[in-house]
Amino acid sequence: MEPGYLCHRALGRTRVRIPERRRDSDYFERVARVLAACPGIEAVEANALTASLLVSHAGDVEALARLARDRDLFDLRSGPIPAKTLTDSVGKGGAAVSRALGQWTGGQADLAVVAFLFFVTLGVAQVFRGRVAIPAITAFWYAASVVLMSRKAGK
Repeated sequence: MEPGYLCHRALGRTRVRIPERRRDSDYFERVARVLAACPGIEAVEANALTASLLVSHAGDVEALARLARDRDLFDLRSGPIPAKTLTDSVGKGGAAVSRALGQWTGGQADLAVVAFLFFVTLGVAQVFRGRVAIPAITAFWYAASVVLMSRKAGK
């Protein structure tokens, strides 16, 4: 179940952010539809782009949290939304590209294989250009590093 973070609350009005589902319009439409049908919920505004829900309700926040949890929608938490680092974003993007490459090649290649081939090709090109000392060696080093890292990650 996705974590939902309490961003703002006022009497009868609560804003929840669900950052893991950002831009997932199907998810936010489903959550809005399910919550709107619950007793005590007056209105639900969902925005997939901002990953937020604005819920107008008669009960307290704890009742909203129970409704969401009981219907397996999200787990309402208080406290700050965890900061997303650039490394997290790049890592998720790289994993998605790697999965897509694996599907496209029938499991024969992933991002590590493509990166390895790219750096080896770059190294060979540098050798032919006569730039053997640093650029070619650096490209080969990167190629070897990619292989070693992917082996350590259990690939």
